[in-house]
Amino acid sequence: MTVAKLEILERRPYADGRIFGRTGAYERIDAIAYYSVDPTEDANRAITDLDLVTPDADGRVHFFGDFTLLQPADLDAGNRALLVQVPNRGRRMITHINIGDVPITSGPNIDPGDGFVFEEGWTVAWAGWQWDVPREEEPFRAGLCAPQVPLQKRGSQDKMQLRLQVNEERTHLPLTDQHVGDFGRHRAIPPLNPQDPRAILWVRDNIYDQPESIDRRDWQFARMKRSKVIADKDYVWLRGGFQAGRIYDLFYQPHECPVVGAGLLAIRDMASWLRYDPAAPTADRIDHVIGEGLSQTGRFWRTFVYLGLNRNEDKKPAVDGILSHIAGAKRGEYAIDCRLFIFIPVEP
Repeated sequence: MTVAKLEILERRPYADGRIFGRTGAYERIDAIAYYSVDPTEDANRAITDLDLVTPDADGRVHFFGDFTLLQPADLDAGNRALLVQVPNRGRRMITHINIGDVPITSGPNIDPGDGFVFEEGWTVAWAGWQWDVPREEEPFRAGLCAPQVPLQKRGSQDKMQLRLQVNEERTHLPLTDQHVGDFGRHRAIPPLNPQDPRAILWVRDNIYDQPESIDRRDWQFARMKRSKVIADKDYVWLRGGFQAGRIYDLFYQPHECPVVGAGLLAIRDMASWLRYDPAAPTADRIDHVIGEGLSQTGRFWRTFVYLGLNRNEDKKPAVDGILSHIAGAKRGEYAIDCRLFIFIPVEP
């Protein structure tokens, strides 16, 4: 199995020891999961740029992320089924299945709602998969420390793309969203060289228009402070300001290059580990696994299936079925070339 280790941070009764029908009480485990994957394995070949990461001495690529498990305190009282939820923006929540209030922001608690899933004996797991969730600042958001492509293995012309659209004029914009709540506040990737003359800023009025390049002397990685332009690698400033309704595309060489698709492997391998491995806290008590996602994470599961990732390195299936809620008709950008990222910050 490719979960090399589970570092348990806390193990305690869930929901203050609440009894959920005939299943009884639940326990909660919060941990850090350490993953180890073989970049040459067929099961992992769909992950773009994984082969560019420098492996450890064992020939494998290592990374880690947050993990939370809710399971019956009496393990034999469970229904031998596991629900693997992909946390959207790092949020662990069950109240869109158990009737209850759906939280807008994360917190250390997981509201059990009406307890339906637990009364039926389900085990529920969350594993961090998003590299840009600021897990250092808020450990109750589930994130991933993804492997990085070293600078010497990147092409000199490799750039990431950031699309910027605002509904009112701004003098400067952050390189990531800054919404209130967990629908924003992701990590930004600053430029490798803020003065790089090869960085490009385009503008157009409509998506199918030919873009115009803005003179490099008219914009910089900076922000306005007390009417002065202050250099800041996490912002972009434009002379005359960003205009509402126009479409701006920023291209620059990033300071770091995370392998975004590693998050897909984290979910696959955590589901497999909990299902099959005798060292897992669910050992010998899981027969079936259902994957579940909401909105962005529903698209995650579509991408997961499209890339053929449901077979792990041991050729065993990770999940038996998927529940994909309000996810539109698209897949996601979770396994694209790690040298091209697309964010769309929409100012409130």
